[in-house]
Amino acid sequence: MKKRQIIVKIFTDELHSGKEFSISRRLLRFILVFLFTLAGFSAFLLYHFINYNVANYRLNRYAVENRYLKEKVKQLEEKVALLDSTIDDYYYKYTALTKYAGVQPPPYELKNIGIGGEIEEPPSPDLKPVVNLDEKLRKLERFVDIQMESFKNVENKLKKEQYIRDHTPSILPCNGRFTSGFGMRRDPFTGRMHFHYGIDLAAPIGTPVYAPADGVVRRVKRDPRGYGILLEIDHGMGITTRYGHLSKVLVKPGERVKRGEIIAKVGNTGRSTGPHLHYEVRVLNKPVNPLNYIIPYQSFFD
Repeated sequence: MKKRQIIVKIFTDELHSGKEFSISRRLLRFILVFLFTLAGFSAFLLYHFINYNVANYRLNRYAVENRYLKEKVKQLEEKVALLDSTIDDYYYKYTALTKYAGVQPPPYELKNIGIGGEIEEPPSPDLKPVVNLDEKLRKLERFVDIQMESFKNVENKLKKEQYIRDHTPSILPCNGRFTSGFGMRRDPFTGRMHFHYGIDLAAPIGTPVYAPADGVVRRVKRDPRGYGILLEIDHGMGITTRYGHLSKVLVKPGERVKRGEIIAKVGNTGRSTGPHLHYEVRVLNKPVNPLNYIIPYQSFFD
């Protein structure tokens, strides 16, 4: 039986003739299989070569990122340690402030008490420092929040005490000579014993009268048979002050005044035997000794 062959003829352009040769089907199949196998193997090698280079690139990049992250974690740990030390310094200073204000500071032990809930386990041991850092920051954040809440209490108390100090009469209302005190005395007009509700300070007409504390002007009154020209200031907390026998008032009802502000001038109006200031302090409208609201009051005596 005659074998089947494939005849291949190659033509040239010059003479329109060519060479021909024959090849068996079996050899052709072998050549084709070899070529396909070679192409597949080459593609396989190329694929793995590319994957290897990509993986190697990623590994190098991850290594660089890992070194960068480790350096950043180290820097953050140093900053957290510095922050921890700074919080300690502020805590001790704050403790001194709370003692001054009479407020109990938060216990220092709260700073190191664990946070409630489960601690997150890192997916890799290399990430343990990150978890520890996060836990430390959460503790510091909570301790700072506790301190801030306590600080607000201190601030509110100090503001309240500052308000009390600012609105409590504490200075002499004018530079004058002490002539009459609080309590029973002989009335200069009738000669009879009479209760004197304030103190008298003799001074020339026009001598400045100062507000002994912050407050609001309650009223300005003219009483020719008693106080003469009278000024009254409300200092809050139930405390009021009165100034009698004035020659001039420099403030108006409803006006706010500050301690040390000039509010009036000494005069000789009303029921008076000479130029002087009559000064009263009242608590819940009850007259009290003004000398108890002058610091120090000993230096104002002759």
